[in-house]
Amino acid sequence: MGGCCSSQSQQGHTEHNNLDRNKSQRQSNWTATGTIALRDSNLKALPSAALGVGPAARVLDVTNNHLTYLPDQISSFINLSRLILASNQLNALPPCLSQLSSLKVLVLDNNQLTSLPSDIGQLSRLEKLSVKENALVTVPVSIKQLQKLSVLDLSANSLSELTPAVAECSQLEELNVSNNDLQVCCVTTAAAITGCPQTMQDVHKVETCYCGCDLDTRHSWRRDM
Repeated sequence: MGGCCSSQSQQGHTEHNNLDRNKSQRQSNWTATGTIALRDSNLKALPSAALGVGPAARVLDVTNNHLTYLPDQISSFINLSRLILASNQLNALPPCLSQLSSLKVLVLDNNQLTSLPSDIGQLSRLEKLSVKENALVTVPVSIKQLQKLSVLDLSANSLSELTPAVAECSQLEELNVSNNDLQVCCVTTAAAITGCPQTMQDVHKVETCYCGCDLDTRHSWRRDM
């Protein structure tokens, strides 16, 4: 009996050491490459080994997991340029997200978000923001501070209007607001923009807009530059 228990104890100790080594190895690999790839990993939370990468992280991809929240420790990813959180169960984002000042690409598709952080405009280097297939009812005014934003995808949400602040994103080239509840449409003299929100007629650099505010099916307009 004693020998059996001793053997089981040693086996458990060995397995624990192996797990610790694996965790340490993964963290070392992520630190060396700067890429934390965890898509399709059946995660309910970010592992501590991933959070431990800190400023060395450049890319974090946790697509298709079961995350319901982001921990405040993510604020240590100050050099992160790509954050991919698609197909999780997020219903809110932490305020500390705005501290990721190096972020260029933020993908939040297919979650349960009803809003974006009010200070999202602090992500001054952001070039692509995709929040399709959520439950957004509004877009924060601070989005106008995203002066490097070129692609904005807000499709398949619950927006009934689009804040005029979007018109102040001076580098915006592609906008997708299809499959929302937008009510206001317009046709401008600069180009025939059927089904485009009134607020967008002043976004002169937009080349392509996908909008479904007056039709049930998706259509697009392209401005002649």
